[in-house]
Amino acid sequence: MLTTQIKVKKSNDQQTKLIVQSGSNFSLCADNVFLQKNQKWENKEVNCVAIDGIIIEVSEIHHLLELASETKEPFVIFAREFSPEVRQTITHNFLRQTLNVVPVCVPIDEESLNRLVDVAVVCGVDVISSQKGETISASVSRGIKKVDKILIDKKGVTI
Repeated sequence: MLTTQIKVKKSNDQQTKLIVQSGSNFSLCADNVFLQKNQKWENKEVNCVAIDGIIIEVSEIHHLLELASETKEPFVIFAREFSPEVRQTITHNFLRQTLNVVPVCVPIDEESLNRLVDVAVVCGVDVISSQKGETISASVSRGIKKVDKILIDKKGVTI
């Protein structure tokens, strides 16, 4: 869903300011640990990956995490679900500041059946799917696309 937000804030300034923010907003959430003190995660030039499936083993995304660690660039992984082991590994390394990777769940339900595809289109990436005979590591080796900016907060994800 392509939207434009206009926010009104009270201020003691003498001048009125109009700031228009545009982007695609999705009602998705990330764990609070990734939102940090200011209750948001915001980065520019963010690497994006969309995976149609559940990430069960860390080995499935090993190459991606290794790349993120080496480059120190921000990454967002959109997937159907992440196992507790995968979540714990990403969280632990995020808190140690060895990774700037945020896992975002894109669950399947009646209202959001195509949401992962919508996210992928906005990010300009193909959905990685085992049904197409793809592996995450092969997709990572072909290159990952970046988006200009991503904001994740309590309201959702804005790309």
